[in-house]
Amino acid sequence: MLALVILALIILGQFSTLNYSLYDGSTHRKRMEYLSLVGLRVNETAVAVKETVIPQEIDGNASKYNQIQQKAGFDLSKFCGKTATVYSYTLNDNPHKVVSVVVADGKIIAGDITDYLSGTIAPITKEN
Repeated sequence: MLALVILALIILGQFSTLNYSLYDGSTHRKRMEYLSLVGLRVNETAVAVKETVIPQEIDGNASKYNQIQQKAGFDLSKFCGKTATVYSYTLNDNPHKVVSVVVADGKIIAGDITDYLSGTIAPITKEN
């Protein structure tokens, strides 16, 4: 019986861990749903929208950024060489922080919260 309870907890734990890298980011509404899902309230008007290319090799600064992304379950190394669009929004409760969502092939492949006062970059997680 105890083994069954432990197995059930393990299975539930797997389902409660969100795989954000598979979340649909193809539309504004979908990106807003994602940000709401992770508990972020943002100004719905993007402060910036820009295209970027994920580097062919994840090294240097890209490696540091990818380490941040891996904390949230993302991994940019799967998207090397792909073109992506970065959508950036200010947080409603802190306009000095900007939330960026990176979308490639209609899927959210990365995201971060940048604090422009301290210069820190944090991954998007449910704890933010």
